[in-house]
Amino acid sequence: MTIPIRRQAPLEEENERLRARIAELEEEIARVRGAAESPHGSEAEALLREIEIQYKEVFENISVCMFLIDVTPEGRFRYAAFNPAEEKAVGLSNAQISGRFVEDIFPEQFAKKLTANYRRCLDSGAPIAYDDELSLPVGKRYFHSNLIPVRNAAGRIHRIVGACIDITDFRRTQQEALASQKLEGLGVLAGGIAHDFNNLLGGILANSELLLEDLPPGSPVREGLESINAVAVRAAEIVRELMAYAGHENTVFEAVDLSNLAGEMLQLLKVSISKNAVLDVNLPKNLPTVRANPGQIRQVVMNLITNASEALGEGAGAISISTGLVHPANDSVAGVQNGEYVRVTVGDTGCGMTKEVQARIFDPFFTTKFAGRGLGLAAVQGIVRGHGGAIDVESEPGQGSRIEIRLPVRQTSRDGGVAGTGASANKAGSAARSVLVIEDEPALRIAVSKMLQKSGFTVSEAGDGRAGVDLFRAHEQNIDVVLLDMTLPGMSGREVLGELRRIRPDVQVILTTAYSQDRALTVLGGQQPWFYIRKPYQLGELAALLHSACQGRPA
Repeated sequence: MTIPIRRQAPLEEENERLRARIAELEEEIARVRGAAESPHGSEAEALLREIEIQYKEVFENISVCMFLIDVTPEGRFRYAAFNPAEEKAVGLSNAQISGRFVEDIFPEQFAKKLTANYRRCLDSGAPIAYDDELSLPVGKRYFHSNLIPVRNAAGRIHRIVGACIDITDFRRTQQEALASQKLEGLGVLAGGIAHDFNNLLGGILANSELLLEDLPPGSPVREGLESINAVAVRAAEIVRELMAYAGHENTVFEAVDLSNLAGEMLQLLKVSISKNAVLDVNLPKNLPTVRANPGQIRQVVMNLITNASEALGEGAGAISISTGLVHPANDSVAGVQNGEYVRVTVGDTGCGMTKEVQARIFDPFFTTKFAGRGLGLAAVQGIVRGHGGAIDVESEPGQGSRIEIRLPVRQTSRDGGVAGTGASANKAGSAARSVLVIEDEPALRIAVSKMLQKSGFTVSEAGDGRAGVDLFRAHEQNIDVVLLDMTLPGMSGREVLGELRRIRPDVQVILTTAYSQDRALTVLGGQQPWFYIRKPYQLGELAALLHSACQGRPA
């Protein structure tokens, strides 16, 4: 689904009508002024006054912000009038600006910014339009502006009519829609990466485990294979960071003490924190618990502490870690609703961030580190959002940074538990059984099949959903368990599961996917598989699960 972004056509139409009306009035005034010099000048003067009254009515009552600028013969710009809409938008009255030069009203840099646009209109001799951000007495606002030059009888531009529309709210809505589109696009990307990348990682893990089983304990290549195995596991964690940002993780929540958790993570990370850092720790006991997933919150704390350490670089500095109770009734942090929150705050005295960097720190793949992936804070934002919390960032270049996350206090003592697999985890019964492996990644399918054969299973293989269904139909009475990948070419895992059940309703299925179990069940439309294992998995874990699944059908 693509979220439509409204264009500024209504603004342009309003501006065009405004420009046309102003041009008509200016032409009429010029014509009548010329007629005033004729023998019937008194009638022309009366008509001129009537038109000028109409002009004033338009100027004072139109909802668009308007202002008049007189251009002196020397080319300086002097305000003549603001209409009421412009007075309200800018926060200055007619009395404050009328007859005064731009540079006498506004600070130097701001005045230069305004006069640069006025000069551009004057030099071009034609109407111009532009969008601009202005820091006004009422705050920072965004305007879509038009400047229209007006010539006198001699043909000299003696006045500029300005018309602008405050588009601050429109811009904010547009940015929120674009951010939503970015998140949606990342979700699609995460789904593809989770499947393809985890299949490759699964193949690496399975093959490395098979090789390790065949090696004697003192083999010189064992250390290298174990390193490969560990790197593959870490790579799988990176994929889950991306999925957490994209909102693809439906996780199990429980009561979590943030002070205890932060303290545990600090002990683990002490060896990797900058040796020049002084730690300032304030983790009070007996804070209310929050309803959270411990693994994800550990990841959040780890990322924040690691970032703080890296911000110090090689120099000396301090890292602070604290927790506390927050009552947001008197708080202004975006995203925090009513109710109590527990905060975790990590600060440092390091290099700090510019406003431009702060605006992008939660963007996926944005990083200021030479070897960074740009997923750490993006994943943090996804996790905190998934927990109903909020993030607050304060930083100045050279003054360090402070990042605070806030999670809602747990309102009930009923904690979520780990979802069951639908069958006993009994590992007894290791007699040989028949397994159909439906998996589209050859490296993973071949390695898993070899391992299962070594463990005494009879294995059939299929590389896509249609082939898997055909193979099952041909040998349905001889297959005890189906190991089914959820994402397959041709037929989807959902379609394959439905067809397997149609052929034999009591078929035992182990569903395998990169997604969490809850999300997998959602994708399957409520079709409950008997068993579930998440990619990438350890071969020993799969073998134990297969033995359990085999107990669901007599030998």
